[in-house]
This record gives sequence, C-alpha cells and structure tokens, in this order.
Amino acid sequence: MERLTKNRERVKEILCNSDHPLTAYDISKECPEMSLTTIYRALDYLVRNGHVKSFTFNEYTYFLPSERHEDFFLCTSCGRFFQLEHCFASSYEQNLREKGMVPKDHLILITGFCSECNEKLHLQTQM
Repeated sequence: MERLTKNRERVKEILCNSDHPLTAYDISKECPEMSLTTIYRALDYLVRNGHVKSFTFNEYTYFLPSERHEDFFLCTSCGRFFQLEHCFASSYEQNLREKGMVPKDHLILITGFCSECNEKLHLQTQM
C-alpha cells in the first residue's frame, strides 16, 4: 500500500478528528494553507483507496473516515449534523446475512428539522 502524502494524511486527520461528516470546503477552513484543488485530489485518493467514504446530499458531497460506522441526523434548515446514538442497521444486516447476503458497510442519514429549527418554524407559523 502506498504511503500517504503529507496533504492526504492531513485531510484524513481532519476527518478523523471531526464528530460529523465534512465537505471539502469545511476541510479548507481547517486547513487554509491547502488549496481546494489539493483537498479534492487528496479526498479522491482517500476514497479510491478505502481510507474515506463519501455520500452526496442536496448537491453537497460529504466525507468521513471509512472505519466509522456512525449514523446521522441532518437538519435541513441549519445544516447541523447530530450523531444517532443507536445503530438502526444491525437488525437489517442480520436479516441480510440470513438471506445469504454479505453487508460490508452502511450509512444511515435521517433528515428533518432539529429541535431549535423546529421551534423557530413553529413560532413563525403562529404569528
């Protein structure tokens, strides 16, 4: 396996230290000395080589370390991620195994309004 360059290592480190998925732009705020092009190249390499996984939602691509098996709630109003405490996929994975399938990974993303945004929305509709 090829050794990670300094830039790739830095991008992976930023992702590993985050408690939620990040976009390339988020990473650039943590690492302003690195151009967005360099960040995208590093992310491309990291995804292709299994260090990082990605998903796209509402035209944004998010990245997180491959070894993480966390599931998230994304507030579609404020854009904040909240880590879910319980893994919903384990019962599905067991069911798949019973059918002879071999699940390798999963990502559950539930979207909606967080409590703060829901309260603001509720207050606005009462006016």
